[in-house]
Amino acid sequence: MNFAGASIGGQLDCSNGQFINPDNTAIQANRAKITDSVFLCNGFQAKGEVNFVGASIGGQLDCSNGQFINPGNIAIQANRAKITSSVSLCNGFRAEGEVSFLGASIGGQLDCSNGQFINPGKIAINANGVKITDS
Repeated sequence: MNFAGASIGGQLDCSNGQFINPDNTAIQANRAKITDSVFLCNGFQAKGEVNFVGASIGGQLDCSNGQFINPGNIAIQANRAKITSSVSLCNGFRAEGEVSFLGASIGGQLDCSNGQFINPGKIAINANGVKITDS
């Protein structure tokens, strides 16, 4: 699915969706402008990279109980993303591959409780330079 540079006037709700493109990009949403929240949760599954580099999300990024599978590569990339509210990588969240928020801005909290981050021999979570307003 390609939303690169898209302008979405509400939510992007992919709850319980499956996006399968192993060894490539499952969801491309770099530079997207989403005025409300993004839901990649409640049984969501991606095989391949999920890319929100430079995206603007006007609400939360909810990945709770989602699976992001891209072993040895990038599972989620949200470098330089601007997220107005919280990021939820919790409650059954599972990533196989790197989760990267380099230089991102998170206006709420970053919740990783009960999440699994698997990337043997490599970085599992890269939050270098991230700005988190809450806890």
